[in-house]
Amino acid sequence: MNKTIIASIVLASAILPAFGQVHPFLFMNSNDIARVQANAVFDSHFAGLAQAQINIANSTVPANLPSFETDWWAEEQAKGYRGADRAVTYEHLRLVPRQYSYAARDCTRAWILSGNTNHLDKAKTILLMQSAYDFGFEDVNSGLDYAVSTLGTMEAYDMAYDRFSPSEHAQMEDFFMRLLAAVEACDDYWVDYTNGEINNHEGWHRASMGMVGFFYGLQEYIDRAISDSKGFHDMLRDGFLDEGLWNESSLPYQYVQLEAMLFTAERARYAGYPENLLEHTIAGRSLQSCFDTVFDLIFPDGMLPAIGDGYGSLFYPGGYREYEQLYTRTQDSKYAWLIDRSDARDRDSLFLGVADLSAGSAPAVSSRLWQEHGYAALRSNEGSG
Repeated sequence: MNKTIIASIVLASAILPAFGQVHPFLFMNSNDIARVQANAVFDSHFAGLAQAQINIANSTVPANLPSFETDWWAEEQAKGYRGADRAVTYEHLRLVPRQYSYAARDCTRAWILSGNTNHLDKAKTILLMQSAYDFGFEDVNSGLDYAVSTLGTMEAYDMAYDRFSPSEHAQMEDFFMRLLAAVEACDDYWVDYTNGEINNHEGWHRASMGMVGFFYGLQEYIDRAISDSKGFHDMLRDGFLDEGLWNESSLPYQYVQLEAMLFTAERARYAGYPENLLEHTIAGRSLQSCFDTVFDLIFPDGMLPAIGDGYGSLFYPGGYREYEQLYTRTQDSKYAWLIDRSDARDRDSLFLGVADLSAGSAPAVSSRLWQEHGYAALRSNEGSG
């Protein structure tokens, strides 16, 4: 283990009280920070991930981030709400602003490992730069793009909160209120367009609205994310078939939706919401059971078949951040087994997961039929994973 990292982690632990009584609270707390620091000294792989995180933050230069261009919009806007070139909108509505989001989050995460408050100040600089972003580019995908490109923004702001002055907090609040209005406007379109059906865009819209609602105590948006029409409860009730497979009949899209719902469940848990959304059961299923239902589809090596809109390839669900979070929360041995199969633990694993997977064990599986989807799995050796 690198002695520099050990010393840095000791320093970071020593200055945890600098967070004060309120922040951070929505993405990470003192227990999580201790878990991350324990992960960083677990073995050489995680030590390498920790050093890589610090190196990335050290090499981040706010001035080198791309500018927010606007001259592209007139041409795309003229094509209509659903007619814009997706490659163009994807770049300007998601990829460019997400660079700021990731850079700020990388800096705050490096602070956890290094104790160097310069990382927090650099994150603040990046966040204030991002706060100038104009959410006025409205099209069919804008709500989804704005939602996913600002998740790291809120995480970083929550972590570096105490470094901001009152006027800077006002600047960030204005940013998040404009985000909220833009996502809500796009969601209103999708509610009308889908004519009552549930769609993964709406899942991410509500994840974003819930995030801002929990952070600023806006009950209207907490309700919209969870209990109102097409919120978490409705998605759990009406969005899944066959004991927990997403209704778009695509295994990759299973995780597009589940990621949004787990994001909402985690923000609710951190904020002290009275319902445990991971375990809350509606129509005989819970969010956790929707993650679990795919275990009967998983091959013995941990891979999922390319069913539905899967881009013609197999993939490891255990390499996804969600199973890292589930194992952290539940210590269910089958999640550790699945994560270990993926052999793809990265810097997200360092911050969201538990390094030690030695308790993992294969789940019992069986042949079964998913009648509503028309899937069938025949096992030659039932019960052995």
